[in-house]
Amino acid sequence: MKKLMILGTIIIAFSALLSLNVLVTGEWVPNEDELAPTQDAYLSVAGVLASPDANFGGASSLTVGKGIDGHSVTVIQFNLTGLPALKSLTFVSEVTVYGEETRTVKVKVFTDVAWDEYEVTGLNNPFDALDFLSSPANNATMKIQVTGSTEEISIDLSDYKDHDGTITLLFAGSLTDESWLTMPSKE
Repeated sequence: MKKLMILGTIIIAFSALLSLNVLVTGEWVPNEDELAPTQDAYLSVAGVLASPDANFGGASSLTVGKGIDGHSVTVIQFNLTGLPALKSLTFVSEVTVYGEETRTVKVKVFTDVAWDEYEVTGLNNPFDALDFLSSPANNATMKIQVTGSTEEISIDLSDYKDHDGTITLLFAGSLTDESWLTMPSKE
């Protein structure tokens, strides 16, 4: 599950309600302190198995790293327009790691970038996703360490709590990664 939490605060969540550790079946309905993503997709951007002109906006899970579609990155958008004053803003998601047990994931935040989850590809994305994948980790807005096979990640986005528009999170590993992780999608 992915979620954005607003505490006074918002959490962005997906298919399982993490705060209660209860798996939600059917369509997930956010609590008052949660915000559902408006769009998400993974982009196949590099590698022998890459499909950079394919769209994966309707996929049931999102991939970051070297997987069955070459090297992939994930983008997730939230609309913060018109929200009341927030004390904090946190992104939360379950992830499942395949291959290497510990890995670093780069995260970059974009504000008010227009894109469509059913049209965006590795070739036409407005995020320079291939450049971000190829860049050193210090070019990221933030980094997270993912360990274990399944865990919950949390990213403090409080720097964006007063933003009145959309924010898009771009998640990427590195071209040297030989493993990948998945997150649930909103589909």
